[in-house]
Amino acid sequence: MAVRKLFIPKDVFYGWGAVEALRNWPGKRAFIVTDRTMVRQGHVEKVEKLLREAGYQSDVYSDVEPEPSRETIQGGARRGVEFRPDVIVGLGGGSCIDAGKVVRLFYEHPQLMGLSWTELGQQARQVKLGHKASYVAIPTTSGTGSEATPVAILSNQESSPPVKVRVLNMGNLPDMAICDAQFPFTMPPHVTADTGFDALVHAIECFIVNRPTEIVDALAIKAFQTVYRWLPRAVHDGQDREARERVHTAATMAGIAACNGSTGLVHDMAHQIGGAFHIAHGRSNALAFDAALSYYLPKAGAKFLEAAEAIGLRPKDEADGAVRLLGALRELRREIGIPLTMNEAGISEKEYMDLIEVMATNARTLALRPSQASHDEMRSLFLKAWSGAPL
Repeated sequence: MAVRKLFIPKDVFYGWGAVEALRNWPGKRAFIVTDRTMVRQGHVEKVEKLLREAGYQSDVYSDVEPEPSRETIQGGARRGVEFRPDVIVGLGGGSCIDAGKVVRLFYEHPQLMGLSWTELGQQARQVKLGHKASYVAIPTTSGTGSEATPVAILSNQESSPPVKVRVLNMGNLPDMAICDAQFPFTMPPHVTADTGFDALVHAIECFIVNRPTEIVDALAIKAFQTVYRWLPRAVHDGQDREARERVHTAATMAGIAACNGSTGLVHDMAHQIGGAFHIAHGRSNALAFDAALSYYLPKAGAKFLEAAEAIGLRPKDEADGAVRLLGALRELRREIGIPLTMNEAGISEKEYMDLIEVMATNARTLALRPSQASHDEMRSLFLKAWSGAPL
């Protein structure tokens, strides 16, 4: 068996009330990177109160938008330089946690702020992080898994169409991830559905795409089972504490699995769909899901069979396992209110078809790892994502 290393945040606190762990985190000055929704919902006030009680001074940067731009991140970093924090807290959904990662990157290495997108992607990997501030991630949605990964996603608005850009540094793994199910109670049903399906995609895509590895597969398949079972309850009754806790914890498990196993064509396509049409990442994953997984069917039949068995579908063989699994996941999306195709999502057909060539190109060239699909194959997958053509 080959020697492997498991990459996880240094400390992970999960369960109801886990945010209390902030009281014992070493530091004196905390800089909270978040958005205005977190301020309105009282989450920022809650975290600031805990920090004050622990003897911290704190400052808040709440300008993060969905799909944060580099300009927003640079504004946060400049504010951080003025405040001089020794702890940076990313509080919110994936956009806020990703923004916090890059705010720390720019705060500790301001020479990176003026680089081109290509140069930033290359040089961000090479620098050391943590010499000025530790990083604490507090997810308030149950799905992105950003609290457990070294990747941050920004939006290059200078591109046409806008594209998602990955900033990778292993030091982006949070020093502490706090997964407290008190926070996602404020999510409305559609956000619960989108982010929850994002977690499911992290788990099942990681499980299917990668070679078998004991720890990663165990995390992925357990997270997949949990989200599949509990997400409908969390969507239909947001005050269901058990469902909220189960899905929130599973989202972090799926994030750890994806961090150590990687994702694949679902995410490669979803980043293009989300960037071009401003669709939330979890929903973009859902819209790319069937088409992208069709690519893996001939090569990963045993994994489809195992995943189908994991949720109690009892397939006859590998081919039946794939049919039953994808059918069950279509039913899940219907149950939680997520459309199955780009056509159902209300996107203009002309606009979508006009962008297929550039999306197919970008899905290959901007992938985190070398794409397994050719340009023509990727184009075909985007066509399937539009129409829901038979897999």
